[in-house]
Amino acid sequence: MKKLELTFTTTSSKSSISITIADPKENLTLAEVQEKAPAIAAVLVNRSGLTADKLSKAVIISTTEEALS
Repeated sequence: MKKLELTFTTTSSKSSISITIADPKENLTLAEVQEKAPAIAAVLVNRSGLTADKLSKAVIISTTEEALS
């Protein structure tokens, strides 16, 4: 299973907001993420009311599931 994790700085720059998106499209590029990041940041607000400012990190997280026997 793969997940895309995006981290944005907040308008105060002292904290961050992270979101995780399950099953990102195959061969997703940083340029594609950077292109869409402003639209995503525009709707993100943390519990303190701070809004997302800019993308600071984008990573693909790959995990495997192993059944116990």
